[in-house]
Amino acid sequence: MNIPKVIHQIYLEGWSSLPQVTQKSISQLRYRNPDWEYRFYDADAAQGFILANFSDQVVSAYLKINPNYYACRADLLRYLILYQFGGIYLDIKSTSVMPLSDMLMEGDQYLLAQWPPYRDKPAGTQDAPELNSIRGGEFVNWLIAAEPKHEFLKAVISRVCDNINSYQPFKCGVGKAAVLRLSGPIAYTLAINPIIKNHRHRFIAYEDFGIAYSIHGGHNKHEKLYGKHYSELVNPIVQTCLFNTFFSILWFGRIKPAARFVMWKVDGLRRRIRSFN
Repeated sequence: MNIPKVIHQIYLEGWSSLPQVTQKSISQLRYRNPDWEYRFYDADAAQGFILANFSDQVVSAYLKINPNYYACRADLLRYLILYQFGGIYLDIKSTSVMPLSDMLMEGDQYLLAQWPPYRDKPAGTQDAPELNSIRGGEFVNWLIAAEPKHEFLKAVISRVCDNINSYQPFKCGVGKAAVLRLSGPIAYTLAINPIIKNHRHRFIAYEDFGIAYSIHGGHNKHEKLYGKHYSELVNPIVQTCLFNTFFSILWFGRIKPAARFVMWKVDGLRRRIRSFN
């Protein structure tokens, strides 16, 4: 089985909420790939797809994710879409200036990519200790190419659903760093790596094929263009009781930042005292 010529992109807030520059980028992507089918998923399409194709357990895990955490829902959704249909997934901020077919070889079943060694990684990913033993670091999940029903995706879906069902805000955290571990590239990498030798795949250097992480330049410039970014959120990722929600917002939004500020001031005072000695 080969990787189908289908492009999948997700923006749960809907097409009309996309910045004009992103809509233009998608139009250009489709123009460069006239022999590829293009599928776009908003919140309604996503929920309908999951309800129609997956078990109650998977549906429950998806719906447990706080809807304000678009990135977390989009993580799980991309794995489910590619497991069901296969094809290529690209983040909504990503694109390719060359035909995607140039990237594929006959017999490809799964393509994996990592950040180029000479390029800085986005903030929040480069220091994950869980990935220290993996040569080259994390497998990116903003670009995934797969045949349907691939075992890598089956393992990823299982891990992410387990992470959601066992989530505790004061153990797992909130915001971007927690999402990376719960459903993002860290969870993706840790699910695939133990079985990587068991299933056919190929590593690619995505930049050789004109694929860009962000059309906006830089790693994090897109964060202000798509509404409130999940790195700013302090409420639990998985919907929980009012008690946990209240204290999560209080701890991560007020107490912890205040404690960091006090420690910063104390460290500064210590340095000044030492400079006089």
